[in-house]
Amino acid sequence: MRLAPVTTDGRLATMSPGRMVHHAHQEFKTMSRYRELLAEKEQLEKLIAEARGQEAASALEKVRATVAEFAFTPEDVFGNPRKKTRRAAAAKYLNPETGDTWSGRGRAPAWLKDQDRERFRITE
Repeated sequence: MRLAPVTTDGRLATMSPGRMVHHAHQEFKTMSRYRELLAEKEQLEKLIAEARGQEAASALEKVRATVAEFAFTPEDVFGNPRKKTRRAAAAKYLNPETGDTWSGRGRAPAWLKDQDRERFRITE
């Protein structure tokens, strides 16, 4: 009894045994080329890391020299890390009946509607 040819992954072969050998050899060459390329990639990644390290060291040296030359502070270089908060605007108008105030910014309050604003202006 003759067995049907089977491929390396267990499927039935649809080609002649001689063709299968040739095909297997091609697959091996492809895998071999793939492995070579992976090895080259690894070498290139090492070279890239070395070059980056050298460039970074050189750049850092220049930055440090410039910072020292001009006596920059961290705030000069990086800015203030805290967000600057706005101070509330000073009150310009006062409702003498309730003590409510308005800065003059934004929509006018109801107590100032249809009124002469100068009557309510804070003069201090």
